Amino acid sequence: MNVPCPGLLETILKVPWHRFLGVQVEETRRGYARLRLPYRPEFAGNVPRGALHGGVLAALADVCAIATLWTFCSPADRSSTVDLKVDYLRPAPLRDMLAEGEIRMLGNRLGNVAIYIRAADAPERTVAEARAVCYRIRGGAADTAVAYTASAETVSV
Repeated sequence: MNVPCPGLLETILKVPWHRFLGVQVEETRRGYARLRLPYRPEFAGNVPRGALHGGVLAALADVCAIATLWTFCSPADRSSTVDLKVDYLRPAPLRDMLAEGEIRMLGNRLGNVAIYIRAADAPERTVAEARAVCYRIRGGAADTAVAYTASAETVSV
């Protein structure tokens, strides 16, 4: 796996929400990221229909958008999602999901990322498409860093 942004994997795993989801980085290159979300029964949204919860897909899209943006970042940069729109095309099965992100536009501070979500065992069928606008804070000045708190642990990202 090629990880062009130093510290990308570590940065993703520092965020407690990302660790909770269990997101795994499968591939990255400049302007592209592919993440896997391993299925857990807690992610079910409509069990009789056999569908994942839409919020889980939105969370995966959000993490993928930021990971994609980070392929253009330095270790001192910070980022956040400004806007996220998800189109649910069909029910997502109760299985591992793959999200692929591609940079569509990258300016000095804002990036536009397209995300495509598919079941890992059916990559030809897109279950959701998302578009994210992400804000990039260059240099990670101390006053712009965000501190995440989980239990008794605090991690700056």
